[in-house]
Amino acid sequence: MSSMEMLHELTPGVGVASPGAATHADAGGVKHDAGKTAWHLVPWDAMRCARVAEPYADEDDAFAVLVHWFTRSLDDAPHRASLGQHLPERVALARVARTLFVALGDDLVAVRAVADVLTVGAAKYAPRNWERGIAYSRLFSAAYRHYYASRVDGLEADPETGLHPLAHAACEVLFLLAFELRGVAALGDGSPLDDRPASLQPDAAPERGGL
Repeated sequence: MSSMEMLHELTPGVGVASPGAATHADAGGVKHDAGKTAWHLVPWDAMRCARVAEPYADEDDAFAVLVHWFTRSLDDAPHRASLGQHLPERVALARVARTLFVALGDDLVAVRAVADVLTVGAAKYAPRNWERGIAYSRLFSAAYRHYYASRVDGLEADPETGLHPLAHAACEVLFLLAFELRGVAALGDGSPLDDRPASLQPDAAPERGGL
């Protein structure tokens, strides 16, 4: 009796592989990851950028900046007075993300929170679904929604996921930052990711009280 035949006798249900037949190793090793945090889903390029950025004073300041970013007005006069003469867009996004990390706790707690959100997202949609492209307006709106839920509604747990709303907001901002860092410009159908409204020209600005 060969060694493989002996193994088959000792372990019923385990067949003897014929030459050329697919084996368990061909499909990769078995690893049971269900219910575990999917750290590999974190956009580490954006995360590294955010973790070394200087945070704003608080989430309110950060989202004021995010609104300036969305309206392409990072260089307007009131904004420059408090933030310096020029603030590159990806730096602004990195600082917003870092501010949310601080609000969530230390960096490792924040990274875990982001990874947990992405783990839930992978189960709901697909792993790295966001990398297929999501319009900037949708990401901005989602980030602001979660910020509002935390800041105004006082929620500490998202009703759907049970995770902190600011962790969800941080994910949206990291997606925006990742798209900027990677130079992703269009969705699969060719429409632009960056669908922010056109910047308001100074001579087109409404007079005070005109909004």
